[in-house]
Amino acid sequence: HLSGTQTFTGAKTFTGETVIDGGTALTGSWGRSLTLQHDFPMIAFTSEYSTDAWAAIGYDNSTGMKFFVNSSDGDIPTNGTLGLTILDSGRVGIGDASPGSPLDVKSGEAANTANFNSTSGATNITFESSGSLIGQMEFVSSGTSQIVTRTSATLALGSNNEKTLYITDDDRVGIGTATPLSTVHIAGDLEINSESTSSATADIDKIIFKKQHTSAGSGFYTLGEIRSWTNGGFSGGLDIYTGKSTGGGSYASTYAMRISDTQEVVIGSTVSETRVGQKLALTAQG
Repeated sequence: HLSGTQTFTGAKTFTGETVIDGGTALTGSWGRSLTLQHDFPMIAFTSEYSTDAWAAIGYDNSTGMKFFVNSSDGDIPTNGTLGLTILDSGRVGIGDASPGSPLDVKSGEAANTANFNSTSGATNITFESSGSLIGQMEFVSSGTSQIVTRTSATLALGSNNEKTLYITDDDRVGIGTATPLSTVHIAGDLEINSESTSSATADIDKIIFKKQHTSAGSGFYTLGEIRSWTNGGFSGGLDIYTGKSTGGGSYASTYAMRISDTQEVVIGSTVSETRVGQKLALTAQG
């Protein structure tokens, strides 16, 4: 049991339980119980039963605190693994000796650089600014996960430091524009490509327009469709369908018009009945 001020120089060995108390009183009820003084003071840990397993906590007076593990001998800074660094600036590096931000995590593992694991439901990562919550990432095992702002700010996603997709506070989505004027606003071209390799004469892609049944929860009405089709896998055109009542509260997509691969417009039939030079054909229904 050591109390008061004790000074040791050179190598000292203590066996059994050693209790240190006393020391210089500090502010905030802290007491300096043990002081290590050296250019690079270090507390080393090794097993009594193994001579090739060392760990240490040390202070580098030019940078900060270092935590080493898994050294094969007593030359811990050389042969050990640097697990944690706390710089004099307060920056923390996990696996990084020179963290460039308040927290840097560096790993050579391909699978996970960091893992967040909640044992009580959803896993949340929250973001604050000056004590106010401004953003949240929440992932759940079932249901809906979310990445959201917690303010009225727009959320943007992109690549190479260029923002591409914007989600605004009024639930509008802009692609290529930060100020979408409708529910989905695309500033640029839109391509619908099924990447089909079919050589058949058949429908390929669809754009479907629907509305909810007047009794919520009773399904949706199909108001119309635009279908692309291919003629033998190469040329093709567009078919337009409308939602037609078939009686008894049932509705079906009904063919209305075709724009063919020969630039003909056929209304009421998918078979052209045009003469040479004629580009519009009308077929009576009913």
